[in-house]
Amino acid sequence: MTILETITIYVGSFIASWMCYRIILRCYKTRKDDSKIKRPPCLPHIPLLGSLPFISDPKRFHVYFLNQSKKIGNIIGCYMGQEYMVVLNGRQTIEKAFVGRALAFSSRPTFYLTSLYNPGQKGFGDHPYNETFKKYHKACLNVFKRFGLGQEMMESRVKAEVEHLIQRIKLRKSQSFDPSLDLKATFFNVISSILFNNRWSVDDSEFLYFVKLSNIITRTFPMNSFPILRFVPYFKGQLKEFVEGMKKWDQLIEKKIHSIINGENGETFSSKFEEELKLISDDSIMSTIVDKEQHKFMIFDLIIGGTETSANTVLWFLYFMANHQDVQQQMRDELDRVVGLKRYPSLEDKPKLLITEACTLEVMRIKTLAPTGFPRMTLRDVEVDGVLIPKNVTVLANLYSAHMDPDVWDEPEKFNIERFLNEDRTEIVNKSHVIPFSIGKRSCLGEPLARQELFLVVSTLIQQFQILPPEGQDMVVADEVYGLVLLPSPFNIRFVERTHEE
Repeated sequence: MTILETITIYVGSFIASWMCYRIILRCYKTRKDDSKIKRPPCLPHIPLLGSLPFISDPKRFHVYFLNQSKKIGNIIGCYMGQEYMVVLNGRQTIEKAFVGRALAFSSRPTFYLTSLYNPGQKGFGDHPYNETFKKYHKACLNVFKRFGLGQEMMESRVKAEVEHLIQRIKLRKSQSFDPSLDLKATFFNVISSILFNNRWSVDDSEFLYFVKLSNIITRTFPMNSFPILRFVPYFKGQLKEFVEGMKKWDQLIEKKIHSIINGENGETFSSKFEEELKLISDDSIMSTIVDKEQHKFMIFDLIIGGTETSANTVLWFLYFMANHQDVQQQMRDELDRVVGLKRYPSLEDKPKLLITEACTLEVMRIKTLAPTGFPRMTLRDVEVDGVLIPKNVTVLANLYSAHMDPDVWDEPEKFNIERFLNEDRTEIVNKSHVIPFSIGKRSCLGEPLARQELFLVVSTLIQQFQILPPEGQDMVVADEVYGLVLLPSPFNIRFVERTHEE
């Protein structure tokens, strides 16, 4: 036997022994813990790959977990690689955890890629829950109020971009086109007016570069939470693409950060953020905590969160309106009755536009943009529904399960706005069952702005245009594409302008 063969045998034996030891130790710990208190039932798992080989369709594992919850319960353990995590299913279970035990589920885990591009967990999305985060969160909300959130000032910002959108669409003269870029420009410019005190035209090279990087990051973002997915063919190669996209994004913001922080472009979010932080802080060191990296990742979180979720929600809305002309007409009739054609809809009209609200809720229900939300981490051992979830465990809320549970929704795969209207259509019902922005202490920071934007955009589009499939097509066809959010594959539609004589 050669020396090389001997070394190979020894190394192979060591690896096999180590794997067996890990499996036995894990089984021992599980049995030991089970003798004291109930732990979540766990999916089968193997060394290195964890539970991944046992999930039939990894890119749609939210569907898999909904199905599993009907067999083994709403709280399910699994392993992604060597990392143990817990998945919560069903709105009631998610609410008991994230609202009823809010503090215990309020932090963020550190993932492998996060440790590379954001080792300090800066910004809002990745930041651990602590006193610094609470001050950041409060300061952020106060700054948004200073920029008019919930007031006529913010509504004017949004309506100005809606008017630009309407004019761009009219230039198409009823020709079919892919509306995704125009929608991204609309929502991007709302948030950039706050962050940069600037807006971009839809053909501006810098804006197009923002969109290009945003597309890369959002498409490949699951690699951050689940780097083990790089072994799945659907996600192959995305790990490198994500890292490169983040580097280029960092370089882009680096060029602007000085003028943004110092307010050289006028009032910006970052300049007001530091002012607000000093007002609510009783210690002098807070000003040094808000360093350049914190500003860069705040900007990243607000741009990605403020653009991708709203733009893709409206894309799905247009998809369903083009394929459900009867529902579109009901919404338009209501708008004609309440608003007319001589002015655009305003937030004051919203309480009277119940069909519009029902349409938006149904779109957000049937196409959950973030099927498992953004991962959270437990700060302590916590019990939910008699099940123990240990400290420092990554927890996912299967928001898809809350929206598509056949025990809650009749024929959940069907688009049906009647789910949200009472019998005489005078009241919205079941609104609390739709939780696309998640719930609890780490729910989406931009939810109030997003809801205002969505209402103003979709109501104005239906008021001004009839949404139709391309010429010669009866239906619009789009597949689900998985990334940071669930977006539709590219599709074309027609916007046929209405006349004031209608």
